[in-house]
This record gives sequence, structure tokens and C-alpha cells, in this order.
Amino acid sequence: MIPKKKKRRTGLSPKYLDDLWSKAIKKRDGYKCVLCPSGSVLESHHVVHRRQNWVLRWNIKNGITLCKMCHDLADTLQFKNLIAMHVDMEYLADIEMRYPQKADFLIDRGMSEAEARKDFADKLKKVINSRLKSATPFKLPTRGKVDRKGNLYLHYYFEKEINKQ
Repeated sequence: MIPKKKKRRTGLSPKYLDDLWSKAIKKRDGYKCVLCPSGSVLESHHVVHRRQNWVLRWNIKNGITLCKMCHDLADTLQFKNLIAMHVDMEYLADIEMRYPQKADFLIDRGMSEAEARKDFADKLKKVINSRLKSATPFKLPTRGKVDRKGNLYLHYYFEKEINKQ
């Protein structure tokens, strides 16, 4: 039996672009979780799942920086509502409607997939190399434990709510 040759990917790999996207999101958000004051074990979260829409996969407006605990809770209804307050949901919905398939986007832009990936990479590198000011911590007018600076500990609030059930 003759072994099959693996297809060799040309251009920028999705993994490379995912890493660039993650770095750009964290830089834009000031290397802090946007839902709590935590700065440890940060992860980049896709608001619209990356496999759901190719056009939004590497779009910086489709991302938010969360700590590990907030990321684990990101699919709960309370956290989805909080995340929606931090991103432009109308923009994301518009892109999803205009480009439901990758081909729609490529035809509209007159690009090949390799050119589109290069364009995404260039935009992400620009964000990573820019000198953005750190994002200010988000404060919610809701119940929860508040530290001396007025930052709300959402983990505390949601842990109490989860433990009640």
C-alpha cells in the first residue's frame, strides 16, 4: 500500500492566524480580563464561534479577553449578556448576514483565500505592533463583591448564584 502524501498548505496557516488574533485581542484589551479584575491565565474568546463564520474568525471585533474562569462560563446566558455589552453585536450580525459562506466574502473582495489570510495577518500585526492605551476595567451596576478601586468581582457573584441552585 502506498502511503498518501499529506497536502501541503500554502500561505499562512489557520493556527498562525489564530495565534496572531489571540495576541491582538489581548493587546487591545490591555492584557486584562474585561469582565473581572483578574489578569492571570488570559484567553481570547470568539463572540461568534470561529467555525460558525470564516469571515469573523480573525476579525478583531469578534474577540474579547477573558480569564480562564470567565471563559469557562462564557456560554452561560448571564455571561453572554455581559460579553454583548463589550462588543459591537450589530456589526457582527451584519457580517454574518452579508457573508454566510467564505466564498461570498472572497468574491465580494475579489481575493483568493491566501490573499484574504494575508490581509487578516497584516491587520492583526498592525494591532499587535500599535501602542494602544490599556482598556479601563468595566464596572457593572449590579450586586457582587467590590474591591477598593470599585471593580466588581463577577466570579464571586456568579459562584454565589451557582451555589444557590
